Amino acid sequence: MKNTLKNTSEDRIYACILSFYETIAAWKKTYKRALTAVLPPPAIDADLAAIKLKSGFPLIDKERLALDEAMIKPHFLALLDIVGHKNPQEAHAIALQVADLNVFKHLLTDTLRHGACADHSQLLRFLLQETVHPLLEVHADFLAGKIGVEDWHCGYCPMCGSNPMLGVLKGQEGKKYLICEACLSEWLFSRSRCSRCGTASSVKMAYFTVQDDERYRVETCDACKRYLKVIDQRGDHPEKSAMVANLTTLHLDIIAVKKGYTPVTSFFQERHPPE
Repeated sequence: MKNTLKNTSEDRIYACILSFYETIAAWKKTYKRALTAVLPPPAIDADLAAIKLKSGFPLIDKERLALDEAMIKPHFLALLDIVGHKNPQEAHAIALQVADLNVFKHLLTDTLRHGACADHSQLLRFLLQETVHPLLEVHADFLAGKIGVEDWHCGYCPMCGSNPMLGVLKGQEGKKYLICEACLSEWLFSRSRCSRCGTASSVKMAYFTVQDDERYRVETCDACKRYLKVIDQRGDHPEKSAMVANLTTLHLDIIAVKKGYTPVTSFFQERHPPE
């Protein structure tokens, strides 16, 4: 009975989280459509792209991305309306803060270059990341299929340089692909190496599962004390979107953190629904 109650409780929590992100996904679809309509495709020479990838530099230069703050801001405020009801006082303060377009631009560029600022509230970090990441997705979509990343062997994204959200095992050979937390690009990566520090030591690298469910595993590295969730989508295992797979395995994050590991991605800390 205890297990049944626990599973029912977890199911309810995940149902609430997924419901929240369905709303965010609808907003994101409109936002990405608007971005795609106004953003020029990134111009990058094929030879330069090959040099950058070979040297370990991602294709998208986040410091040079053109930002149309006036166009982006209404979408930021629309997202604020969606999530702000949980903390209306803070939402009002954020609306006042971004009323100055120069302040809003600074927040966007700072998030692009350095990621979420620890000095910002959880709500503001969430808003900025969800505003910036679709921008990177659009640029990555422009480049996908035009420039191959087959020779990329780094543990960070070849498109935007961000950390992986999770890993996915695909095909009969069970090749592992990493999925970017920011632009959602995916790239082939070794199953025996840590995506964070690169160690391939069988002594340092391990993984654990919960309740012997091999579909969801957590890779751990004792060299850097980081972990990465890996979803097995081979065979009869149904394929899930990266977002859904990540959100419906938050219990694995909790277990890994309790074991003393830190996530490779910032998703677990920053992109869960604001309280």
